[in-house]
Amino acid sequence: MVKAGLVHLVWAYLGEILLAGVLYLVLVLWLGCGVVAEFVHVTAASWANLTGVLFAASLTVWIVFVNMAATEFGDYLRLQNDYRAYYVAFVFPMFVLFGATCLLIISVAQVPVAVSNVAMGLLIYAVINVVTLVKNATGIVDLQATFKDCVRKAVDARPDTSKLE
Repeated sequence: MVKAGLVHLVWAYLGEILLAGVLYLVLVLWLGCGVVAEFVHVTAASWANLTGVLFAASLTVWIVFVNMAATEFGDYLRLQNDYRAYYVAFVFPMFVLFGATCLLIISVAQVPVAVSNVAMGLLIYAVINVVTLVKNATGIVDLQATFKDCVRKAVDARPDTSKLE
C-alpha cells in the first residue's frame, strides 16, 4: 500500500511537470522563443506581483494546515501516514511560486532569451501548482469535516453513563 501511494504521489508531481512542459512547448512552437521572451520581459513585473501574492496565499494555506495538524485531526493524519504527503503538498507550491517570483523579477531587466523562457516555463508550472494547491486545500477541509462528523457520531453513540448512577 505504501509503495502504491508513493508511486501515485510521484506520478502526480511528474504529471504536473509534464503538463507544464507540454504547454510551454506548444507556446514556443506557436509563437517562437523570441516572442515569448519579449512577452515575459514586458509583463514580468505584473506576473511577479501575481506570483508574489499567490506565494503569500500558499504560505497562509500551509499555516492553516499546520494549525489543523495540531488537533486530533492531525493525529489522525499521522496515524494514517497521510500527514507527510499533505505537508509536502502544501509546502512544495511555496517553493515553486517563490522561484517563479524571483525569476520573473530578474526577467524585468534585459536578460538573455533563455532566462525569460525559463521564467515562462516556471510561471506555467506555478499556475498548475496553484490549481493543485486549491484542490488539495479543499480536499483536506472536506476530509477534516468528515473526520469531525465521525467523531461527533461516535460521541453521540456512547451510552449515557449519567443515568447509571
